[in-house]
Amino acid sequence: MEKAPLRTASALLLAAAIGFSQNAPRPTFEVASVKPSPPLPNDMAGGLARLSSSGVKIDPARADFVRVSLTDLIARAYRVESFQISGPDWMNSAYFDIFAKLPDGSSTDSVPEMLQSLLANRFKLTLQRAEKEFPVYVLAVGKGGSKLLPRPPDYDPHAKNNAVPLTMEFLANQLSKAVDRPVLDQTEMEGDYMLPNEFRSVMSTRILMQYVEHHAASAGVDAELPVGMPTVSDSEFFGALRAMGLSLDPRKLPLTLLVIGHLEKTPTDN
Repeated sequence: MEKAPLRTASALLLAAAIGFSQNAPRPTFEVASVKPSPPLPNDMAGGLARLSSSGVKIDPARADFVRVSLTDLIARAYRVESFQISGPDWMNSAYFDIFAKLPDGSSTDSVPEMLQSLLANRFKLTLQRAEKEFPVYVLAVGKGGSKLLPRPPDYDPHAKNNAVPLTMEFLANQLSKAVDRPVLDQTEMEGDYMLPNEFRSVMSTRILMQYVEHHAASAGVDAELPVGMPTVSDSEFFGALRAMGLSLDPRKLPLTLLVIGHLEKTPTDN
């Protein structure tokens, strides 16, 4: 089945997200607690432990967002990527913990619309749509086909494995942290696939390199990697992807842009 062009897919998803309220009232969480995330501990061990517990967990009863930035909350609510949001810089460093209860009988598919309601009610969010051309990478399957194997039915996460299961959507998200532009998944590979630990190590090194370079740039200084820190060149990184039967193709694509009109830094009381 042919995949819809990215421009069309983005427009359809956003129309469903933003236009939903034109057809019916947006669903809401039954109850939700919204609080700023505590600052990360100064020690590395404590900081890493806090970061490891961060993230999103959604089931038919609850939706928990732990240490998630306002930018990422808005992106999830409107089914876009974070780079498709234009707003004040402080959105990216304003982290919140949200613990919400879903109404009985509701579907987890409605969580984005519930999050839209929460953002509008608690943060007084307003926004408009526009279109902008973005430089991106498209994650695609190479000419010879993907060499990644599907997750086996008997996979044991507690056993010693040389690969871990993940979705291509998640891989694209991680790759975007390792290169100089967003990565969009267009592999059409559904479900979990086994990513070799060797490539995970390569990708982690690239992510750390990008982290150091970005923080140096924001501070207005030249990037200097710590002495002894391993590095991965562009040719090594893209070559490792090709060895797995995948490619990152540079593109410039017109995509939807969400322009923030108003957003409060402090949410209303729970």
